[in-house]
Amino acid sequence: MDAQQFAARRGLAANFILREHASQEALPPEVVAVLIASIGRTISIENRLGITTGHPKTLRMIAEYLQRYESPNPRTADTSN
Repeated sequence: MDAQQFAARRGLAANFILREHASQEALPPEVVAVLIASIGRTISIENRLGITTGHPKTLRMIAEYLQRYESPNPRTADTSN
């Protein structure tokens, strides 16, 4: 099995796991921070190995999440009460 095939199978396995064990719980902030940091490192390493499976979709998803959650005017706690 070459690296691209491995990456494709990894995607299929992740899809199965997420579908079968989906949770409605929010991820803790420290988990999100680790995931964000690891995505960049992983894509960089895989690019050097010639693996690109899933990278475009991952980068699009990250861009969508950043656009959704990065607000120019973040909400603050209501202290008027």
